[in-house]
Amino acid sequence: MKKETDYLAPILTQARIFICVFRCRQESVIIIQIVFEILSSMKSPVDKLLDKNRELIHSEMMKVNSHVQREEKNTDWIINTITLEGYDVPFRFKRKKGYRNLKGARVNLTYYAGVEKVAGFEMEVMNVVRIKMA
Repeated sequence: MKKETDYLAPILTQARIFICVFRCRQESVIIIQIVFEILSSMKSPVDKLLDKNRELIHSEMMKVNSHVQREEKNTDWIINTITLEGYDVPFRFKRKKGYRNLKGARVNLTYYAGVEKVAGFEMEVMNVVRIKMA
């Protein structure tokens, strides 16, 4: 025997929206559809970066072959240079503090291509905007 009202109480932690008890099945279905539309419209920080700048490239689960850190001349910045498995181009990023050694680690990168002149030769370099351990 069914009760007159059906109860539905899912918790959606990502959106921090809690759906309380509803009296009518039709109302709860409509509310759930609205919540899922809200959740699908929420974007990750990476998606927001990529939307702002179309030149950015995002790669995930890239394996680091080598990682070198050195101080930049006349500043307190540390330049980090990594090479990735399957790529011949160095990836560079700056930090105020030293970064842990990434050799052998898997990382997620957001970067854009650039050109740097070294000893009269133009060399392609990838400038990293965002790096995270995968």
